[in-house]
Amino acid sequence: GKEISEEDANYASGLTAVCSIINGGKQFNSVPDEASLEFNVRPVPEYDNDFIESFFQNIINDVDSNKLSLDIPSNHRPVTSDKNSKLITTIKDVASSYVEQDEIFVSALVGATDASSFLGDNKDNVDLAIFGPGNPLMAHQIDEYIEKDMYLKYIDIFKEASIQYLKEK
Repeated sequence: GKEISEEDANYASGLTAVCSIINGGKQFNSVPDEASLEFNVRPVPEYDNDFIESFFQNIINDVDSNKLSLDIPSNHRPVTSDKNSKLITTIKDVASSYVEQDEIFVSALVGATDASSFLGDNKDNVDLAIFGPGNPLMAHQIDEYIEKDMYLKYIDIFKEASIQYLKEK
């Protein structure tokens, strides 16, 4: 098959913007004195954090900058990690003793993580893995859950992988 470029993959899996909280009026058939919308936006390199901020600010400026404002309480930048890093290979090795091999996969994720807040200027100098129990398709859903036995297995995986990884550091 045809190889998909990283840029095309970013567009395809791309930018997501979800307005998940809407607050407004308190009475039926009345115009509220104030309202707010909260968005969770997952950027991609082609539409980065700065682009998203200016996109929303431009809408505010076009509509009414005297009555509308933009507040960004959390601004996480995307982070990257080498898929062959010692941390990732250690996790894969340890996890294979606890779960089926087809449950362990390494892939690129589109979006950002709280980790970017901790990395600062060292973003290319830190091993990083986003790893844990659960079905990724269930993440951030209203009925999100994790099976208890899977949760307990992953506690053991985290402990053993941490010990092995840090021994070699």
